[in-house]
Amino acid sequence: MAVANAPSERAASTARPRPDREVASGAAARRALALDSTVADAHLALASALQNEVRLDAADAEFRRVVSLVPNDPTAYLWHSATLQAQGRVDDALEASRRASTLDPLSAVIITDQAAVLLAGRRYPEAFAAARRSLELDSTFSWAHVILAQLHGVTGRPDSALAQVGLDPPGDPASLWRGPGWRGMAVWAYSLAGRRGEVERMRSEIARHPSQQSSYDATMAAMAVGDLEGAVAGLARGLARHELLGVEASPGCSPVLDPLRGLRSYRELMRRYGIRVCAG
Repeated sequence: MAVANAPSERAASTARPRPDREVASGAAARRALALDSTVADAHLALASALQNEVRLDAADAEFRRVVSLVPNDPTAYLWHSATLQAQGRVDDALEASRRASTLDPLSAVIITDQAAVLLAGRRYPEAFAAARRSLELDSTFSWAHVILAQLHGVTGRPDSALAQVGLDPPGDPASLWRGPGWRGMAVWAYSLAGRRGEVERMRSEIARHPSQQSSYDATMAAMAVGDLEGAVAGLARGLARHELLGVEASPGCSPVLDPLRGLRSYRELMRRYGIRVCAG
């Protein structure tokens, strides 16, 4: 069966829903469940709304209800994986993603989800293999290219990271990934490559183009110039606005955010939202 857009489908999805829509979605799901508590789709909608609201423990519990009702639905396991990633529960997220893949082995979305979990778990060779396998199934799937860009960046190949998202060489403008958070990805990769002029250019663009995802972009722009407390403040805004998890699957474990790991402010922020900080 085809897998619907999941919370973890970062670069391929549209921007996160507005908080008022999240509240409406959650309320509608609760009304449906008040009429019939066995409706799996209503539980799935409520679980997704809770994840979007960064109520991760509640989302986890709701996803467990979903998979108990529809144990052979790959979408339920895929979406549950997104919440587990957000919580920093990498091993559990990988188990959920692999269960989804068993049920739908040809889904590029699910295989890329595995790559994202393996990236968070710092299992880089496996993550590279999963992302490339996803692109064999769908060479245009932008989220897989983003995961590959992150993998290249954290393993010391920033030029390859830039190439994965169409930033270097610039080439055809149509090849440039412009999903949510693309400026943040660009400023991060340019910083790793030591291209200070491009870093400043992208920081100016971020300042000129506020958007729903601007807190992630601002986070990466601050981190690129060594303003680590400013980066934590950007993460805090993203979590408060319910937008961060649409871009960064695992804020407590992602190696992209390693420079922040030693900060008390970062650890306190993660603890406030029930996000486990993985060992670096």
